[in-house]
Amino acid sequence: MSVTERAVFARAQLGMIYASCEVVDTPDPETKIFRFKEWTKDDFNGNEVRPNGKLCSIIVHEQPRWRMDLPGGPKKLGEYRVTAELETPHGYVAAYEATTKAEPETTKDSAPDTESSRIFSAEDAIMSALETVGRLTLRDLKRKVSSHRFPNFDDCIQALADEGELSLEPDAEYPKRMWVVSNGAGLSAQTAPTPADGLSGLPQVT
Repeated sequence: MSVTERAVFARAQLGMIYASCEVVDTPDPETKIFRFKEWTKDDFNGNEVRPNGKLCSIIVHEQPRWRMDLPGGPKKLGEYRVTAELETPHGYVAAYEATTKAEPETTKDSAPDTESSRIFSAEDAIMSALETVGRLTLRDLKRKVSSHRFPNFDDCIQALADEGELSLEPDAEYPKRMWVVSNGAGLSAQTAPTPADGLSGLPQVT
């Protein structure tokens, strides 16, 4: 088993970070294991900069540690699609499995209509809708993802909130309006009032 230290760009659901990690070969030449001992240290105050959301892809560069002063920039060796988050080994902060294989194409007839696949699709749609804006009212989020397509939409919102992927914040000025905020970014501004959102099982302010 070959283990090599490489500099990488890791693309998360919101933004990208750069770091160094161990790249571990597997029996499948197109699949690698990426083990991170630490995340990026911020240049200004030394704090750790962690991925904002789940990792989507990892771009591997030739040098073992990150350097921006290389002529022509760092040489890219390849890009891997993250397929699984693995159990974190002792002494590491995260581990992932990733591959260069394309994501399998599915059609309406071939896609498995299982409860787990429906939950994944709903959660992915919710987080993708929040990716660029950071927060939406529940009503706008439902409209943006066409929530009628997902009978389990409300359960998925609550599950993502329980997992810390997003937070649910009643509007201070309009208590019946609910904000859905990606990664607990917080509510920093108010917008014009909209009709009551309402979500069964979620906290409401009276």
